[in-house]
Amino acid sequence: MRVKRFAVTAMAVMAAFSAISVSQASALTPIPGRIFGLSDAGGVRGDLFRTNTRNAWVPLTSGLNFPENVSAAPNGRFAVICATFGSGGIYRVYRVTSAGSPARNLIGTRHGCGQTVSPDSRKVAYVSDPRRGVARLNVVGANGRGNKTLFKGCSGCLFSPIWAGKRIYFELKVPRVPAGQTEVFSIRAKDGKGLKRHTFGRRSSTQFSLLDVSNDGKNLLVTAKDSLGTTELRTIRPDGATRFTIASGTGSQPFPDASYSPNGREVAMLWRATDSDPAELWLGMNAGSGFFSLLSSPPASTDGLYSIDWVRR
Repeated sequence: MRVKRFAVTAMAVMAAFSAISVSQASALTPIPGRIFGLSDAGGVRGDLFRTNTRNAWVPLTSGLNFPENVSAAPNGRFAVICATFGSGGIYRVYRVTSAGSPARNLIGTRHGCGQTVSPDSRKVAYVSDPRRGVARLNVVGANGRGNKTLFKGCSGCLFSPIWAGKRIYFELKVPRVPAGQTEVFSIRAKDGKGLKRHTFGRRSSTQFSLLDVSNDGKNLLVTAKDSLGTTELRTIRPDGATRFTIASGTGSQPFPDASYSPNGREVAMLWRATDSDPAELWLGMNAGSGFFSLLSSPPASTDGLYSIDWVRR
């Protein structure tokens, strides 16, 4: 496993990517915690991996059929993904242990994706496919028992839940705004009430996407795309104010995913230089300054990682 190290400044991360020289690290410092990631395998989106203490990738599955986003248990013992597993194209939520056990279906015959694990690692929230034009934010036990609906939104309006602290954050389309415009909201995890809005992109024609939330709920990791096509990876406060701009890029999706470290002080981000380039994994400070470490993609990867989560070991 090779790790390349780069020195970059807080506001020039993207410029540095193309301008700096590369040097091989003489020693590897283990990444604190574990990073779980979904990566293509031989050009086909396909498998779940995690890092080990040597910063190498350990395969946990083999030959998945187009799995979508990964969310790992904060205790590092398992991850949940959504995949079809030959079910006629129906996405369901599955649990895979950090040792690579067979995937376990958590939602039975229901349709679901966009899953997120609770802070105590005992529950999983996910977005169910719409019925009668309604999408539901559901919660099920991490053992697959029990299922209840916390929140309802219109079909195609509810995305990307993240469970942090006592709240569940998600993207929600706001009525009477341009097509595709989403904002970040949250509800109380205990009862699905107390809806709060955290971004206000309509004021500046900015499209927000939610990537992660710190464990204490004080920092939200988002991408913000303006009307000119520039996308910034930002840390924002719960009131929507920007704390730090970590990096900026262009293209349809320069930052496919990003995740806070277990202590919330660092960020792992996926960066794609152009739409045709594979995504690269970079590690750095939440404030966007300091060293970034570029980890190579998992074995047999041609398109790179496309979803990650960083949790304890």
